[in-house]
Parts: sequence; C-alpha cells; structure tokens
Amino acid sequence: MNKQTVEEGTIMAIDPVCGMKVNKQKAAATIVYNGETYYFCKSGCKARFEKDPEKLIEEGPLGMLGMMRELILGVFKK
Repeated sequence: MNKQTVEEGTIMAIDPVCGMKVNKQKAAATIVYNGETYYFCKSGCKARFEKDPEKLIEEGPLGMLGMMRELILGVFKK
C-alpha cells in the first residue's frame, strides 16, 4: 500500500525505494503498478523500483544505507 501524509496542505507520498517524503505534485518520477501510483524523489529510485517492485512493496523502503549497500555491492559484482 502506498503511504502518504499531509504537510501544510500538501499531499506527500513516501518514495518506496529510499523512504523519502515526496510532494506528489512535484515528484521527479511516477509509475502505476498494479493499479497504484508510486511517487519517486528521483528517476534512479524509479529505475530501482522497476527492477523488483514486489520485493520493495513487501519489504518496504531500503533507506539510504540500503541503497548505498546495493550500489557498492553492484560495483564489485561487475
């Protein structure tokens, strides 16, 4: 389920990859997956979501540390 909050009259969503709050009207990227719209702070988070959306929906955001870990491990896998 997509998480959202209201801050000072602005509807905010939670980026499902990094966990950052995103203004729905100013999101860098969006995607509709299984009938639900997801909002992203940057296009990189959208690209990461597209690789394994079910895992991120089930487990929740990776957070910045999790994203850094994946980036570092990805570099060493090449």
